[in-house]
Amino acid sequence: IFYVLRLYHSLWAYAGVTEMQNIMAACVISAALQALTLMFSNHSVPRSYYFIYALCLIAFTMLSRFAYRFARDNKHRRHNAKNGTAVMVIGAGDAGNVIIKEINNSYYSTMSIKCIIDDDPDKWGRYVQGIKVIGGRESIIENASLYGIDEIIIAIPSAPKRVIKDIITICQETNCKLRTLPGMYQLVNGEVDISKLRDVDVEDLLGRDPIKVDLESILTYVKGKTVLVTG
Repeated sequence: IFYVLRLYHSLWAYAGVTEMQNIMAACVISAALQALTLMFSNHSVPRSYYFIYALCLIAFTMLSRFAYRFARDNKHRRHNAKNGTAVMVIGAGDAGNVIIKEINNSYYSTMSIKCIIDDDPDKWGRYVQGIKVIGGRESIIENASLYGIDEIIIAIPSAPKRVIKDIITICQETNCKLRTLPGMYQLVNGEVDISKLRDVDVEDLLGRDPIKVDLESILTYVKGKTVLVTG
């Protein structure tokens, strides 16, 4: 049963919800088949045995397969908590969740996420990947000092430019390094990860989408002319 459900083929260092579902399905099927075998072979066991057996099988199978990952992740997080870059993530949505998950799971990351900022009051006090959402943008400066933040990641690629500009203006008062995510299309395509983070640039400060101009036609128009630019 374990072989058919690919429990011997998974990379357990990267195991997630799918592997947990496969373990539970395999254990339940195994327990059901054993129960049928015992009943048809007239072996008498207490009825509670089937339930206890299924629970123990699930628990010990998960423990044996996830123990290494738990130990590795905890060691990595403890090391980064002491020696890594203290990070504040702004945005408790899909993009923020992806970034937090990759930072926490990547053995090569030297970041330690201390807190999350989001303007949605319904998310305050809740947790994303074990990290607490501590408040809205008005608390950025206070919490950057409280948590000793070194770097702020703005993980809201779908937000309007005006909102990004307002948040960057607040973040600049903290003297932390600022990084942001690319556009929403990369989130949809599944291309958002820590390798896509970039430093905040001038376009993020415009408060609007950048204007695209046809440089080729403009260059043709002014070629060979002396130009005076006003304003």
